[in-house]
Order: sequence, then C-alpha cells, then structure tokens
Amino acid sequence: MVILYWIFGRRSFFNSNIESIYFPSNLQKLDDKWYQSSNHLKKVIISPDNKHFKYADENHQIVIGKSDETKEDYDVIVVGSRDITNVKISNNIRIINTCAFKCCPQLEEVEIEPNSKLERIGSNAFSSSGIKKFTIPKSVEIIEPYCFSFCEKLQKVTIEKGSKLKSISPNLFIFCSKLKEVEIPEESEIKTIGNNAFYSSPIEKLYIPSSVKELENGWCERMSELNEITISPKNT
Repeated sequence: MVILYWIFGRRSFFNSNIESIYFPSNLQKLDDKWYQSSNHLKKVIISPDNKHFKYADENHQIVIGKSDETKEDYDVIVVGSRDITNVKISNNIRIINTCAFKCCPQLEEVEIEPNSKLERIGSNAFSSSGIKKFTIPKSVEIIEPYCFSFCEKLQKVTIEKGSKLKSISPNLFIFCSKLKEVEIPEESEIKTIGNNAFYSSPIEKLYIPSSVKELENGWCERMSELNEITISPKNT
C-alpha cells in the first residue's frame, strides 16, 4: 500500500484488526485517537527517511515523536506495541499520547526516570493495561479522563510530593477493581476530584489535601469499601 498523505486523521484505523503499520517518510502528523480501538497493533515500521518519528527502545516497541516540529526533541510517546511487557520512560518525555498503551494486557511495569519532565498523560493512555502500580511524577500537570480506566490489576497509585497535577479527572480510575491505595500528598496543587474519579474501586481510605477546593458530584460513587476520609486540617 502506498501512502501519499502526510497525516493520519482522527480514527483513521478505528476498530480495525491491523497488527502492523508502516510510517512512510512523508508522514508528519498523527491526529488525536488516530488508531482508537485498534487493539491488535504489534508492530510499527518507520521509514529510515522519516524525520518526525523514531523508536524509543531497541526492540522497536515504543514510537516517539515531537511536540514542536521546529525543535529536534523527540518528547512525545506516540504508541506502544500491544504485546509490550514493560516500559521505561526517559526523563525528556513531556507527553504520553491518548491511547498510547491502551489494551496492553501484558504491560505490568512502567518505570519513569528520575527528574522527569512529563507534563501530560492523554485519555485512555493506560486503560485496560496490566499495570499493577504507577507513580505520577510531580512534573505532571494534566492527566486526562479514563487514563487508567479498566486497569483490573492496578493496586497502588502514588502521586509524588510537590505535584503540579491540577485535578484528578473524571473517570480516571473507573473500574479499577483491585485499586486499594491512592497516595495523595499534602504538598500538591490538586484543586478538584472529578465525577466518578474512583468509580467502583475498592479503595479503603483517602486523604484530601489542603489544595482541594471541589469534590464533584459522584466523585466517590460506588466506593463501597471506602471507610476513612482524612481531610487536611489546612483545608479551609
């Protein structure tokens, strides 16, 4: 197949069974959700003449791109192979794209290098993956809704002290059936906990720091095991 266009548009391969795809030299841009619900992708072949995308790892399982085409920095994780088992994210990465590791059932470990510059994690980035724990670097400002949805093996999430995260987005941890612990530090910028943020999770206790100003309607919906909420004495 010869591809003449420089962009893959939104939902270009929606709900397809594609297992491999070729990025030609003239491919410059991938729209948000360009391969939404294409959960069988195992191999991306990048033309050696393509200056916009490259591999982040020697096994060619993670594709990275640029947030700014005027610079040489490859700072965006575009997509990961659906059979990937572990991910190491270098500290220069600023963005993890929407659906980057969605439906990666064998993915159990995500390691983010110290002094991370990660700023944004897109919607469904890790949904329906096999991760068991996740540490959110303090540099992260935005995590979009459904990022960790349906992570049925996820047990613990830690938000680093000094976090710049502004909100726990709606439906962020929806249907995480083994999620027992979410560590929210006092030293954070979280202002809002969104609707259905922890929907149907078995979290037993939760800390609300002084920065939180709003608990959206339904924020603790179907949290039947939640028996302890501690509110910072500085929250007034």
